[in-house]
Amino acid sequence: MSVRTTIDIPDDLHAALRQRAAAEHTSIRALITGAVESEFRPQPPRPVTAPLVGKKGRPAAGSPDRENPYDVLFA
Repeated sequence: MSVRTTIDIPDDLHAALRQRAAAEHTSIRALITGAVESEFRPQPPRPVTAPLVGKKGRPAAGSPDRENPYDVLFA
């Protein structure tokens, strides 16, 4: 199911959308829908790729300092 809505787009933005849609062989609707979906769809959690604990038991660079490591690893 979809919902039809009307928005006012400035002329220069509409021209840029029209040019990009033509360059990508798609529609303005597809460009706008894709942009809205990428902004509002939930993103999957990022995998932990580095150790959370560095040398001498100190938190490693990039480790969450205000989160429980258990929650990060097993969420």
